[in-house]
Amino acid sequence: AASVPVSAEARAVIHSENRPEWLLALHAIWRQRGIVVPVDSMAPADELAYIVGQTEPEIIYCSEKTRANVDKALASQPELKPRVVVFDAAEFPKHPAGTPDVKALESGPLDSL
Repeated sequence: AASVPVSAEARAVIHSENRPEWLLALHAIWRQRGIVVPVDSMAPADELAYIVGQTEPEIIYCSEKTRANVDKALASQPELKPRVVVFDAAEFPKHPAGTPDVKALESGPLDSL
């Protein structure tokens, strides 16, 4: 799967309901030394627009449910051109860049407890 890289120190917005991909994006951003800007999935478009305007993210992760909100927020910020990655789309990798190997997580020091 293709990776979705984030530059070190770059901000990345995650605007989605709770789901496994949210955590994958979070860890991928952290592992690449990016800055995570979580935004509640219930936040209205004007609130998201304010946050996007203040943080100027390099990338915005969202779901199909929150995509319309992202589009509205970006429409009010034409000078910003962040990449938008939709969790439900084929472009979102099952194993984003920077995430640990899933096999390595299947067993660990807690298994012996």
